Amino acid sequence: MKSTWLACLALIGWGCSGALRNPEPVNLPAAQPAAQPAAAGAPAPATPAAPVSVTKGEPVTPPALQTQAASATVTAPAVGNAQSNAAPTSVAGSPDLIGTVGGQSITVADLLGLWMQRDSLELFRQVKHLIANRMVDLEAARLGIPADPELAERRYKESVEDIEKTISKQRPGVKLDDFVSRVLGLDPLRYRERLRSDAAQGVLAERCVRAFLLENEHAQLRMIAVQSEDLLHKVQAALAAGTDFAAVAKEFSVDPSSKQGGRMAGVVKSESLMGRLAFQTPVGEVSKPEYAQGVWLVIKVEARPAPLATDWKVLGPAVAQSLAEWGIDDVEYKQWEAAMEERYRIDLKPLMNLSGQVAR
Repeated sequence: MKSTWLACLALIGWGCSGALRNPEPVNLPAAQPAAQPAAAGAPAPATPAAPVSVTKGEPVTPPALQTQAASATVTAPAVGNAQSNAAPTSVAGSPDLIGTVGGQSITVADLLGLWMQRDSLELFRQVKHLIANRMVDLEAARLGIPADPELAERRYKESVEDIEKTISKQRPGVKLDDFVSRVLGLDPLRYRERLRSDAAQGVLAERCVRAFLLENEHAQLRMIAVQSEDLLHKVQAALAAGTDFAAVAKEFSVDPSSKQGGRMAGVVKSESLMGRLAFQTPVGEVSKPEYAQGVWLVIKVEARPAPLATDWKVLGPAVAQSLAEWGIDDVEYKQWEAAMEERYRIDLKPLMNLSGQVAR
């Protein structure tokens, strides 16, 4: 099974198979066409379209307004008041020094300041990557989730295969190591080490996210999302006539979950629209239509399992079985992310100060 976690990470601009996004190719021979960014860092599979999103404040994002990670808006977490706006001065040999030109230093602060000015959205996407990895480490330690080297190695090999499939579309016969060395100007061994590390992290992350769902009150449901009252009436008529909910979702829903008959991994009990609907609607019944941000939503609650004890001896087998049956989706990941950002304090004042911005 492909890494469902790594697919979810595409929400904030990471590659589907765990590879890091790379800059434009360097030292590219003139006879070769420019490399596609996807080949460099986001391997073959296209980013899976995400289902209706659940986030705090704006619980439902209409499918029509969802975008790929490359154009998504990322808001930096609140970071308090800055003490100083001045960038630090580096000297030769300092960890902040990234290079010199004619004896003049180029520092991390210089790089961050330029990056923040020119593409703050991309910068914050990568910062969110790092934040999510730290939260996974903390949660894995809290839950006692063990490493799984065998599964991580399989995921790593899948990543390499996916990357090489993409490379071969424009450069038949070119393997990963040649591409990384000749086109990206990077060390192939270190690149592979990072792929392995990302694969291992992805295995832990999937287990953290699914464990959060299973240890909390949640509902298993199917959803239909349509963008007009006319289509809503057709959905209601079909359901009233006894047509199976999954069949109606496949025919009418504009949400990507329609391919699976509207099935979602799970919705945790919360004050969000989806969280309320999932617990106000009796098990086995269909909810009343709800309109939010351009779409009409109808859900069917299939089950509300009892939460499991926060003990990996109990959670572990349930998590493994659940992941084998159903992968993590956008809604589940965002619920986990929001909960972890509340559990673990995030402070980005140093980033804002280094980049010459006033921390807010």
